[in-house]
Amino acid sequence: MRYFLIGLLIVAFISCQSQQTGQTTLIKSLETSEDSLGYSLGQQMAKSIKSGSGKFNDEALLQGVMDALNDSESKLTDAEIQKHYKDFRTILAEEQQKIRQQQASENMAEAEEFLEANKNEEGVVTLPSGLQYK
Repeated sequence: MRYFLIGLLIVAFISCQSQQTGQTTLIKSLETSEDSLGYSLGQQMAKSIKSGSGKFNDEALLQGVMDALNDSESKLTDAEIQKHYKDFRTILAEEQQKIRQQQASENMAEAEEFLEANKNEEGVVTLPSGLQYK
């Protein structure tokens, strides 16, 4: 696992550096099952990180991984790390809530539009509660 994380860190570091050159290939082919597994796990981790929508410094991420892997002294206390992670989760939850509210508003508007058009269809009865049936 340690070697995988080191490999992932190297891949991420080179990816960040290679953005300037447009080159991101570290290995030419996946020859062994370990190569394929490592690549698969790297892809899943990167997708998970990217989908988090949080904005962070790539170099700080890499430094944090390297410090943890090398048992180096952390630049933040455990309490600070937990606070930053909690703040990130709170922001992410708020963003997701806004998306859900927007979707709910759009769905409600679409439903009202449908009901308005549907009440004029032949054979549709609309009750005082707004319930429609045919």
